Amino acid sequence: MADGSHRLFLPDRLPRNLKHDAVTVYALKQIELQTGDRIRWTDNDHARDMLNAGLARVEAVGERSLTISSLVDGSVHELGKGDRMLERLDLAYALNVHAAQGVTTDHGIVMMSAAERRLASEKSFLVAVTRIADQATLV
Repeated sequence: MADGSHRLFLPDRLPRNLKHDAVTVYALKQIELQTGDRIRWTDNDHARDMLNAGLARVEAVGERSLTISSLVDGSVHELGKGDRMLERLDLAYALNVHAAQGVTTDHGIVMMSAAERRLASEKSFLVAVTRIADQATLV
């Protein structure tokens, strides 16, 4: 704890009837955003339809706000200083297979390594390649 004391954390003792997760694990990091950058959400905000792994584009970066447009439905949102979703976004220049579930793109690069035996499976290959509608490059 902040005062140096220790507390025992027992996940199985957390309430199971909460509207939100009792515990969320994420890494706080600083990223620099520019107009045109693609981002993805790392958490949900159902009220604004910003869903985990959903994609958006940065439309404007202001001193006190960030304007984004959803690549799912085209909706535009302005995130002001203190908006919790500013801490729940990441760059989306590359996605792993799990984050790409439900995403379709015209062109894509699939990177698989034979050294990663558990990750380089027929199932993960099919999931990855079926996200790409027209031109897939396998590396």
